[in-house]
Amino acid sequence: MTKVSIIVPFYEGERFINNLKQLYQSIAIEANKKGIKLEVIIVNDSPWIQLSTTSFKNNNLYELKIITNDQNYGIHLSRINGIKHSTGEYIIMLDQDDIIEANTLYSQVQLAQKNNADCIISNGIMKGKNENKIIINTNGKKYWCCRNLPYLISNNLLSSPGQCLIKKKSIPEFWMENILKTNCSDDVYLWILLFRKQNKIIYNDKILYTHVYTGTNCSLDKLNGIESDLKVNSLLRESNQISPFLLYLHKRKCFYNKKRLQSKLIAGLIYIDYYLIMILFKTIMYLTNLTYDTNYKG
Repeated sequence: MTKVSIIVPFYEGERFINNLKQLYQSIAIEANKKGIKLEVIIVNDSPWIQLSTTSFKNNNLYELKIITNDQNYGIHLSRINGIKHSTGEYIIMLDQDDIIEANTLYSQVQLAQKNNADCIISNGIMKGKNENKIIINTNGKKYWCCRNLPYLISNNLLSSPGQCLIKKKSIPEFWMENILKTNCSDDVYLWILLFRKQNKIIYNDKILYTHVYTGTNCSLDKLNGIESDLKVNSLLRESNQISPFLLYLHKRKCFYNKKRLQSKLIAGLIYIDYYLIMILFKTIMYLTNLTYDTNYKG
């Protein structure tokens, strides 16, 4: 049987426990029908709260591990701790408030095995306070979400690692060993290192993931996100795996976005070099909308 490990950092998430139990049960029932074994690893990053396997009683439908950090380490190191304790061939990293469809594992694993892929990206929904939005909503995004260029010079096309099934052995060692201590951009950090030419990334045009607005999502704090991006830039420079020119543009992007919080006009004038490149890239993405056809629908 193919085994998939779901890694879930847990931080003061008692209110999510009932929903998580139901989610894992529905996923496990569907996965078992398709010959897929599920392992769930909860990484408790709030060690002052006691969690036990009885909190997530599973009726033998899936394997369950509870790992408690000895202090609050943040989401990146919590994910790494979960991965280190995992035994699955494939990894999915979920937030404690994320939702995936019951057929997610089969849909993603089927494509991964058929194409010998390192990572399968599914589509999903941003469930907001007042409206729901498709995350990858244009053909241009469907094409570019599998390539690291937009993550360096434009924006993050994915909402969360929960959209991705990743082959465990393909997770970059540098990402596992060099920790981003500021919550927010560890996913972009991972994509930039993972989405390189030697890795095979495939897009699955099924809506399998839901990112839920809770009012506490770290992605809502734009300034924190920019500061986290800048720390990612420093880590990527240490890796010597990304072009210095692209890292220069990535840093310009961060400063542009920071200034843009104060004034769009002033940001465009000060960082005119980056602004023009961003306009060029968005034009290329628009042209991609007219020509790209989605080949993979799991």
